[in-house]
Amino acid sequence: MGWFIASKLVIPVAVGGVYSSFFYQLPKNFWGSFTTAGLLFVTVALAGFLSIAPLEDFKGEWPLVLRQRQDAYYRSSSYVMEKILQELPYGLMGAIGFAVITYFAIELKMTPYGFFFYTFASFVVNMVATAIAFSAASNIHIDFLPQALCTVWNTLNVLVAGFFLPKCQIPKWWSWLYWISYQQWTWSALMINQFGSESGKDMTMGDTQCEASFDSGAKCSDGIGNLLNRLPMLFRSIGFDNSTNQCDAMNSFTLNMFNLGPGNKTHENQWLCLLYASLSLPLFLVLFYIGVWRSTRNTYKS
Repeated sequence: MGWFIASKLVIPVAVGGVYSSFFYQLPKNFWGSFTTAGLLFVTVALAGFLSIAPLEDFKGEWPLVLRQRQDAYYRSSSYVMEKILQELPYGLMGAIGFAVITYFAIELKMTPYGFFFYTFASFVVNMVATAIAFSAASNIHIDFLPQALCTVWNTLNVLVAGFFLPKCQIPKWWSWLYWISYQQWTWSALMINQFGSESGKDMTMGDTQCEASFDSGAKCSDGIGNLLNRLPMLFRSIGFDNSTNQCDAMNSFTLNMFNLGPGNKTHENQWLCLLYASLSLPLFLVLFYIGVWRSTRNTYKS
């Protein structure tokens, strides 16, 4: 139980502290926006890989499950429901702890709406990743194979999430995975939340503070960084954008760079993207149930 609690609460908080030390107070210029996109991407990918650690706890209790099923203590559906309900408070507390540490230290969009959505999306991706891990462990009872399978699946989700490879560059034989990837939809939702207008305007970033992120004193503002900082304003000057300041222009530029936000029919609304991500949860819960039922039915009958 101690390892289980540590993996669900302590590790996310500790990782959040490490994140904050690296990404403390990111600027709003090009490199800051690109780094923020990467941070949001890693936040999603992290949930998938952290869900693998508690599988040792699951494997440890499996012999007890078999004995209890043999004695007809409960049905497979009852066990699946109990495991998921057990995960809910830990998943929520882990998401809140991670969000509180990272959101304000990194200075993501400072609106109540933005913070709530960031926390809720972290919770959703945690629960989906946990359901995937349980579905693998309940169906495969060979040492290390569930962990290996989850690692491969999460790696594939990382590759098609849209950060390393844009959608147009994903090979046709992998394009189906892009559309069903829970990590892709969650990252898209977080990107729209951070750089879009639906979650409100960051009131801590007025014109004066905004310009400070782009002047000669900002990090990575020399060389190619200075040129990239000017691109959004160039697009605005020729009519491609109607942003009010450089930060708003950079936000629109960042979304357009990843083909997200207004104008993209499938990736325009952050809540819709998060809904698509959450649709993986019932699917893997069914697979979890099938694994428990299939693995214990002979024991139950005997």
